[in-house]
Amino acid sequence: MSREIKFRVWDKRNSKMWRVLSIDFHFGTVMCTDSFIEGEQRPCVKIKLSECELMEFTGLHDKFGFGIYEGDHLANGEFIPWTVQFNDGGFSFYNQIDPNRSWSPLCHGDAITREIVGNIYERGVIE
Repeated sequence: MSREIKFRVWDKRNSKMWRVLSIDFHFGTVMCTDSFIEGEQRPCVKIKLSECELMEFTGLHDKFGFGIYEGDHLANGEFIPWTVQFNDGGFSFYNQIDPNRSWSPLCHGDAITREIVGNIYERGVIE
């Protein structure tokens, strides 16, 4: 069984989200584009890994078909969003008002009943 492995980055210097095209760990750089549409031809930029935050795609999609990444906020009609994070070897999410921050594993059934309402860096929806 294979899964789609992809990343996006938050550019700390320019306060912008980018889609990752390639990661060069040897030189510590990420090649990115500002287009989140696969196949769309857009200019590329190179960002230092030290100047960005990598976020991995969970392999799941929300109820509208948008890919869910680490750092996304998910909601299902509640006023308090749930935050997605990689935790204990898998993707989990937690309710932001829970004082214990108890984690729940993020599974397909959870994903398809929720929508992305933002992320830890931006309030808008990221595709």
